[in-house]
Amino acid sequence: MLVAVNESISQLKWLWFREPRTLQDIQLFDDASRGPFGAVRLMIRTKAGLIVLGGLVAVLALALDPFSQIIVSYPSRSVVKKTASVGRAQAYDSGLPWQLESGLLLGPEFNMKAAIYDGLFKPGVVVDYVPLCDTGNCTFPHFDSLAVCSKCLDITQNVTHDNPPYDLTKLDGTMNVSYSLPGGAQVGFSVLYQEQQLAMGPGIVVTSEIPSTVTKQVLDLQDPLLSLAILQFPDVKQRIQDGNYYNTLPKTQQCALYFCVNTYKVKVENGNVTTTVESSWTSEYGTPTVGAAMEPGGMNGTKNAVLQLPNDDVDLNNHTYTITAGTLANLQAWLIVTLSGSLNTSFSVVQGAVWANDEMVVLNQTTNWDFLMGALAKAMTTYIRDPVQSTFANYVYGTASRVETYVHVQWHWIILPTALVGMSILFLGGTMMKNESKRALAWKSSSLALLFHGLEGVRKNTGEGMDQMRDVARKTRVVLVQSHNGEWKLRNTGF
Repeated sequence: MLVAVNESISQLKWLWFREPRTLQDIQLFDDASRGPFGAVRLMIRTKAGLIVLGGLVAVLALALDPFSQIIVSYPSRSVVKKTASVGRAQAYDSGLPWQLESGLLLGPEFNMKAAIYDGLFKPGVVVDYVPLCDTGNCTFPHFDSLAVCSKCLDITQNVTHDNPPYDLTKLDGTMNVSYSLPGGAQVGFSVLYQEQQLAMGPGIVVTSEIPSTVTKQVLDLQDPLLSLAILQFPDVKQRIQDGNYYNTLPKTQQCALYFCVNTYKVKVENGNVTTTVESSWTSEYGTPTVGAAMEPGGMNGTKNAVLQLPNDDVDLNNHTYTITAGTLANLQAWLIVTLSGSLNTSFSVVQGAVWANDEMVVLNQTTNWDFLMGALAKAMTTYIRDPVQSTFANYVYGTASRVETYVHVQWHWIILPTALVGMSILFLGGTMMKNESKRALAWKSSSLALLFHGLEGVRKNTGEGMDQMRDVARKTRVVLVQSHNGEWKLRNTGF
C-alpha cells in the first residue's frame, strides 16, 4: 500500500511543477515519499487536496502495524466437552448375613479389609476417591455422602497409676500394672521382673474395653464404630532404675472411628484433584450394636444404623444414610479383634520364635495418631463411596471442560486499516486521473527523469554547500515546460 502511495506522491511532484514553484519543493516531495515527517511538511507547504490526502495516508500508516496486530488475538477459554462423575454413598451394606450361625467369623468383605490395611500400613499414600475426569479440568456441585470419620485426643496428662508399689527397687516376679483413664476407665496388664530387670512387658497396649460413657465424655461421641485407648511406653527400659511402668506415665491416646455424613467440594484442575470436606455431621445417638457380636446369635437385636441428616441446601434429595445391622456388627467386631492387643518390648524374653503381630507393630511405631486414624477413615470412606465396589454408592455428575485456543477478532480495530486502504485507493485513483488529464509521463520517483530533464537557466555559482544550495532553492522558482523540440525541462522563471 505504501509503495503505491509513495510513488503517487512522487508522480504528483511532476504535476506540481507544471506551474511555477520554488525549487525546494522538489526536496519536499522526495522527503514526503520517504517518511511521515516529510509528508507532514509537504501537507503544510502545499495544502493541495490530493497531496494532503497522500500525506495523511503516509502519516496514518504508522499505526497500521499495531492496529493490524490488535485485530486478531488468540486467547484461551474453557469449553465443556463431556460429563464427569464422582462417587458418593447413600448406604453401606457388605452383603454379609447379619446373624452368625456358627463360630466361623469372616469379618467384613475383602475390599473393606484391603481398604483398612491400606490406611493402616500405607497411610501416607491413601487418597480420597478419584473422580472420573477425562479432560483434567472438572467441576462438581457440592454433595453429601456417607463416610467414616476419626477423632483422637491425647489424654496422657489425665492418666494416673493405680496402687503403685512403695519400693521400686524390689520389683520382682509377676506384677500387675493398672492405670486409670479419664471418665473412670481402667487398663491393666501383667509384667515379669527378674533380677531387677524387666523380663517381659508390653511396649504398647491397645484396648477397646472402654465404657460408652467414657467415649462420650472424652471425645463427645456416642456409640462410635470403634473406640480405642492406646497406651505406649517409650520410657520403660530394661533396667528398673532407667525407667519402669511405675515411675513414668504412658503416652496415652483415645481414638475413635465413627460413621458420619460429609459435605464435599471436589474439583479437578490440570489433572490435580482437590477434595475438601466442607462440613461433617454425625448422629448424637451414634451407631450402637447389641450383645456379643463374636458369638453365634450375638448380633440378634442389632438394628440398621440410620444417620438422618438435617435438611440442608446441598443435597435436596435423600437425607437418610444407612448402615445395615449385619454389616455394622461384623465390621465393628473385626476391627476390635484386629486393632486391639499388645506388643512386648524389644528386650522382652520369649520362649522360642514368636511372630510379632503386624497391626501392633504399626501401632507401636505410630506417633501421629490423628494422621494414622485419619488415613484409616479416609481409606474406608473411599471404598464405600466407590460405585464400582460398593453396591449402595452412586455417582454425582459434574462438567468436564477443556482449555482451547480460539481466534478472536476485534472488529472495531479494523476501521483504521480499512480506512487507510480506501484512502490509498482513492489517492492512487485520483493521481492517475490527474496525471491522465495533464497527459504527463509516469516519471514517479525516477532519478533519471531529473537528470535528463534537469534545470535550465539556474546560475552555476551557487556554491557546493548544502546550506547554500537550500538558500538558492528557496529563492528560485521553476516550472516544468515542454520546449519547441518536444523535450520537457525544468526552467527557471526567476526569483
